This record gives sequence, C-alpha cells and structure tokens, in this order.
Amino acid sequence: MKIDNTKFSELFKVSASEAQAVTLREMPAQGGWQKTFAFPNGYGASVVTHEFSYGLELALLDEGKNIIQHPEITEDVEGHLDVDTANDLLHKISKLEKHLVDRSSTIEKVQLGVSTKSRSKRFTEYFHTRINEMVENSIDSFGEEFRDRYQAFADQLTDPKVKHKELMVDHDILKNFIQDCDSRACLDYREGHLDDDPYAQDEIAGGKWIDKLYWKLVDAHPQYRVKETVSTWQGNKLVSLSYK
Repeated sequence: MKIDNTKFSELFKVSASEAQAVTLREMPAQGGWQKTFAFPNGYGASVVTHEFSYGLELALLDEGKNIIQHPEITEDVEGHLDVDTANDLLHKISKLEKHLVDRSSTIEKVQLGVSTKSRSKRFTEYFHTRINEMVENSIDSFGEEFRDRYQAFADQLTDPKVKHKELMVDHDILKNFIQDCDSRACLDYREGHLDDDPYAQDEIAGGKWIDKLYWKLVDAHPQYRVKETVSTWQGNKLVSLSYK
C-alpha cells in the first residue's frame, strides 16, 4: 500500500518537548505511520495517520503501551486532529499526575450470545483469515497486552468445540471485535469497492456474511453498534449511505 507523504509530513510535526522517548515507525500494511511518546509521569501516547484513520488519531497509553482512558484527555481514541490539537493533547498528557497501574483491577466480561460458526467451508476460511488480521492490526492501536487477549478470544472463536453463545468475553475485546466486523463488512461488501473485480467474488461473499454477523452481534449488544455514514460512488456521483 502506497504511503501518503503528506500524512507523514503532518505526523513529523507532532511533538512534545516533555517526552523522554519518541519512536517513529512505518505502518506499510495500513499505508501510514505511528509516532509514540513516553513521558516521565508514566503515561504515553500513540499518534497515527494512515489510510483508515480519521486524520491524526491519538490514543493515551499506560506504561505497558496499552490504550487507556482519562477524563481530562479522551474516553477513546481521539480522531480528526491536526498538528496543533495533537500537540495540545500531548502537553496535557505530560502534565497529568503520575500514573500508577492498578494490577489488581479486573476486566468486565460479557456473554457473546452469538455464534460465528458457518456450515460453509469457504466462509469459515474467510472468517479465520479476517479475524487473524483483526488481531494483528490491533497491536498498532491498543498494544501487546490487548492483542494477546484478542488472540485468545480469536482462538476460541476458531475452535469448533467451543460453544460461542456461552462464551464470556472481555467487554473491550468484544467492542473492538464488533467494530472490526463493521469495518471489514464496509471494505469487502457495503462500499462496493470490489464489485468490478471478477477475482474478488469470494471476498464480496465473505463481506456479506460478516455484515450479517455484525448485525447479529449488534442485536445482542446494541451498546456497541457503530453509527456511521458511508460515502460511496454511484455512477459519477458520491452518495452518503446511512445504515442502521
């Protein structure tokens, strides 16, 4: 995937004089870059820009490079940033009181309530491929600890012996999985990017299948529903499509 030099130029200007360590790395699979900051107070930050980001996106990190929330910074990944707003957030992070990780805290679990199994070998292989991609891509935004928990969840979903509906899942993993299903349904099916590719029929069919899975998950967990408006070309017109 081609790297956008304009996006790299913007990310290059994002800076924080208070940071004790700064790392810049390329994300070729996503067509972009990631810049991470570590501050003396124990907090860190990840700023990314790539093909799938909403402008510059910033996430607050703990010492283990896991995404966390703070009422003074963000309740989630903060998108649609420019250089100035990203730098302002980095300055605020540097001024937070020292972060102490609570190792005794537990993560809330919820019941999956939905089966991701398919009788079709084609869809099963498609799903296994896509969920492994979801897991690997999560490390860029959420860190290794999150990726490892996501991988454990994926292993359960791809084990034919596991009863999916009874599966207890970390709530943050489930939320991200539902969002990933929504994104994949958009890329492979809803937005029609592959419609004219005669070699992409399996991907389109898989995208349609994962779109149905997304809506089953949303029916069971409406709080994680993604509310989006998709822009797509119909003929020579760019049309906004709102979906439930």
